[in-house]
Amino acid sequence: MKSNFVIGVVGAAALGVGSLGYWILGNDEIPDGIVIVNGRIEGDSVVVAAKIPGRIISMKVKEGDDVAAGQLIAELESGQIVARVEQAAAGARAAGSALDASRSAASAARQDISQAEAAVAGRDAQIRKARTDATRVEKLFEQGVVAQSMRDDARTAREVAEAELRAARERVSGARQAAAAAEARVAAATGDLERAKAALEEARATFGDTQIQAPSRGIVMTKVAEEGEVLAAGSPIVILVDLGRLHMKAYVPEPQIGLVKLGNPAHVHVDAMPERPFPATVREIASQSEFTPKEVQTREERVKQVVAVKLYLDETPDRVLVPGMPADAAIRWKADALWINPFDR
Repeated sequence: MKSNFVIGVVGAAALGVGSLGYWILGNDEIPDGIVIVNGRIEGDSVVVAAKIPGRIISMKVKEGDDVAAGQLIAELESGQIVARVEQAAAGARAAGSALDASRSAASAARQDISQAEAAVAGRDAQIRKARTDATRVEKLFEQGVVAQSMRDDARTAREVAEAELRAARERVSGARQAAAAAEARVAAATGDLERAKAALEEARATFGDTQIQAPSRGIVMTKVAEEGEVLAAGSPIVILVDLGRLHMKAYVPEPQIGLVKLGNPAHVHVDAMPERPFPATVREIASQSEFTPKEVQTREERVKQVVAVKLYLDETPDRVLVPGMPADAAIRWKADALWINPFDR
């Protein structure tokens, strides 16, 4: 979750009661094509929050720490969740074993079909021979060449062969039914295993949510929660500020806002290094004007209408600028305008 992390109140307090919070320099002797503005350095912030409720058993960072993306910020109590993971893992193992057994049964059923079909093929050859023999012996009996007992034996052999063929075909049908049932059990076991795996992944994901990690690199500006605190889901733990995405929030007098456009270059100067310009670019312009912020000392300045703009620094030297630092900037709206240092005025 991203928001603009503003430390103006803290910065103003640091400057003292008599300090000037936000103010706009006059236009006297400012070159045509330049707008001078005043504001503060801010940073894009990331609120690192708990996805699930729980008690913090360990805080791994403190305010001011530079953390890397993926670094552990805090740990929530996870005993019950670990038990859920183990239970889900056991369920997945049992479902896997059941699937293996079902597949073995289905394989055996397919082999039974093959064997039964082979038996049918063998009985089919026997029945053809028995029928041929019975027909031939019947003719010989009618001619008086063979005895009745031989004819009876041929008939019996034919009947036995036909019975065996019917039995073999019934075995094929039974084997096919058994194989279909085995395949159905395989499908059911496969579904059980998929559900068990999903439950395991969910349990593991929930355990992962107990390990609060930094989503990106940043500085721990505020530690919202403390070790031992019980959090609700969504409760913030720390607020990070990305020092690689600093900007200056400044206020342009309403009569001059028409001069400032997105993409205009700017030079930002801070009290600690007044002679060093930090190149920046106008990236955001507020859609509505407002009164100059209340930190301005005089009532005359406070009642002026201004428009907030954000000057994102083109490059941010590590640890040189930090959120909360007062800053002045020159915004160039004419390409041929000469740069000036607001501190020289």
